[in-house]
Order: sequence, then structure tokens, then C-alpha cells
Amino acid sequence: MKWALTVAAGGEAATGLALLIVPSVVGELLLGEALTVIATSIAAWPA
Repeated sequence: MKWALTVAAGGEAATGLALLIVPSVVGELLLGEALTVIATSIAAWPA
């Protein structure tokens, strides 16, 4: 159990560090689209 928590914590730390260094690349990997496309879609969302 302790090993699994250590691995999960390491993964979370790596993801957080990657988000600080290259947020656009991580966002694209997580969401599957370029962040500019998503931002445009949200901005054009009807109120």
C-alpha cells in the first residue's frame, strides 16, 4: 500500500511540475485538443 501511495505522489508531483513548466503541452495531452481551440470555444459559449 505504501508503495502505491509513493508512486501516486510521484506522478502527481511530476504532473504539477510539468504544468508549471509547459502548461500548454500538458493541457493538450490531458484534453486532446490545443488549448487555443478550447479557449475559443469557451469564449464563444452563449450566455
